[in-house]
Order: sequence, then C-alpha cells, then structure tokens
Amino acid sequence: MARAPKAVPWGGALADPMGSFLPALWYHGLRDRLHGRTARLRARWGRVRAPAAGGRVVWVAAGGSRESVGLGVALVRAIRSRRLDIRLVLTFEREFPDLVGGLADSPKTGWGYGACDHPRAVSRMLGRLSPLGVIFVRLCPRPHLARAVGQVPHVLVIDADSPEAPLRAERIYPSSARQAASWHGGMRAPAADLGTLLTHAQVEPNFKSLINGASFRHLWWFHGDDGSRMGALLQVARSHFPDDVFFLSGRATEDFAPPLLPLSRWERAMVPGGSVLAVDARQWLPALAASATGVHFEPPEPSLLWAALAGGCAVSCADPGCLPKPALSVAVSWLAGPDELMGAWSRYRADPILVRGRGDAARRAFWEERRLAGEVNEELLERIFAWS
Repeated sequence: MARAPKAVPWGGALADPMGSFLPALWYHGLRDRLHGRTARLRARWGRVRAPAAGGRVVWVAAGGSRESVGLGVALVRAIRSRRLDIRLVLTFEREFPDLVGGLADSPKTGWGYGACDHPRAVSRMLGRLSPLGVIFVRLCPRPHLARAVGQVPHVLVIDADSPEAPLRAERIYPSSARQAASWHGGMRAPAADLGTLLTHAQVEPNFKSLINGASFRHLWWFHGDDGSRMGALLQVARSHFPDDVFFLSGRATEDFAPPLLPLSRWERAMVPGGSVLAVDARQWLPALAASATGVHFEPPEPSLLWAALAGGCAVSCADPGCLPKPALSVAVSWLAGPDELMGAWSRYRADPILVRGRGDAARRAFWEERRLAGEVNEELLERIFAWS
C-alpha cells in the first residue's frame, strides 16, 4: 500500500501572503513581480505613502473580504465628513475596485495594499505613516503589528477577534456576543454589527415576478459551505416542491455537481419550475431576500443573515449557536434536519399569515440591530473627532 505524503508543517503559513514567514513572502513576492503587481510587492514590505497634503495620519486597516473593505471605505468617508484636518490611509489585503473607487472624491485620502507582518515591514510602515491612530476593520491584527501599535496614540478594533499577541486598544467594537467574549480587558462597546448600516433594506419584491413570470411559485434560498450537504437538501426540497425555484449561495456552489445556472448569467426571464440558481452576483441579494419565502443557513454568514432579516424572509439555521446574538433566536428558527426544514417550509406554503409573521419578526430584529449600530457608530465617530 502506498504511503500518503507527509503534511508540510508550514503549509498554511506558505499560503499566507501577509504573514511573517519569509519563504511565503518570497514566494508571493515573486508571483507579484512576474505578474507586474509592483505596487502590491512594495506595499507588502511597508513601502506605503500617505497623501502629500499636511496633517496627522489616521490609518484604517481592512482585511481581505469584501465586507471588510466595504466597511473600511464607509468608515473612511464618514471620518472625512467630520474631520478635514487629517490625512486618511486605507489599506487592504485584497482589492475591490468597485468599492475603493468611491474614495476618488475624498481629499487627503489614499488607499492601497497593506504591509505583511514581518517585523521589518511593520516597522517601515509605521515609520512612514507615523499615525495618530490605527483602526482595524474586520481584521485581526497579526502578532508583530499587534505589538508594534502599542506605540500609536490611539488604536481601535472594529468587528475582529482578539489577536494572539497582546494588543493595547483604546476601544473595542465587537459585532457579536462571541466576539465580545474573546476580548479580555480594554473598553468594549455594546456588541453591534456596523455592517447593518450598509445593508440594503426596504427593497421591492419585483425579483419574484421576473423569476416567475405569470406563474405563482415560491422562491427558496439555501446558503452553505458543504456541497454534498447542500445537494442533499436541494434534492429533498425539489421532491417536495417540484414547481418552486431554488437558490444556492456560499462555498457549496464552487464544487456543486451538476453545475448550476449562475445568477450573473440570468437574462431576467422566467425560469422553469425546479430550477436551481447559484447566487454568484451579490447585487441580487437584497432582491432575493425580499422575494424568497424562506432561507436556510448552514452556517449563517453575518452579512447575508442581516440581508435576509431585512428582506423579511422566514429565516432558519441548523445550529442556533452560530447566531451572532442569542436574542436573534426569536426571529431565526432552529431547523436541524431535512424533515424539520421541509415541514416548516410546507407550513409556510400553506399559511401566508404564518410567513408574514416570521417576516415581521425578521425585520424587527434587523431594525433593532441597525438602531444599535447607529448609536455605536455615532460614538465611534465622536471619539475619532476628539483625537488630537
């Protein structure tokens, strides 16, 4: 019998282009050089410039997710509306041109890739910026940076877990109860997801009429990371409701067989009953949330969960422990198995009043979170306004 190859102990570190493992940094640096990404290569080693105009620098450090960069852009714009005397620098680990393009009209504002966590890169980055404040946005600071920002006058952390290395932060802004519990010490704001301030709400359900045409059919939405699990659920759902239309989002769509119809290629025409569409175009999410009868998460992704609640779906998940806040169990049903899920969806199809009640509870939960997020966001901006 052939022996399985031994796992490389530093395989995970080799895949990280922003850590401190030198072989990984050399490897990703070579790839950037070969592909002409010189700006990213320079930024990885801390060769970042602040805007030339005068004023102290506030560095907003976002991560590699779309949600992180989107919230970072929104924060930069909000800070700029309050303070015209400072320079703002937004860094990220992955670029989303459609998001950062919204900063083009912001004066004294720069953006680009951030530095890796090698001590030399961290030292060079902080030396060049000499920031008045550093704000981590949905980015857990890596060890060397977490220690180094101890010399920065002001440090805030928004929607991130506590790092492995000690971090001296002025204020922590957690988005969930679990995240709040991960921090020991430091001033914590009430747990509130500031991303809800960017969630599209009150969307008209026109999407449903486009999908259905003259037919009356329900739309159902699954979100998950396990392709085989999602495939099994879809098979059961299609056997129960053969004329309805189904949507699948999450990593489960990447290796799903047979390939699904991508929503990005949908031509805004009626689709046949029993169709399964892959939600690969995020601009359709608010419309889907406002049009679907029910959505099931395994597990819930926070931005999609809030979108579903805002749209008034009947929301369920397989594990109530995955909810960002225990109080959401009032608006989110716990349906662990296929039989429970199909039973609930059958009741929703038969009882429009029941569906309306679940949708009302979902919308109330969303607007309560957005109200709290608005209060926390105002306190955050007032704190930054007072920095000197």
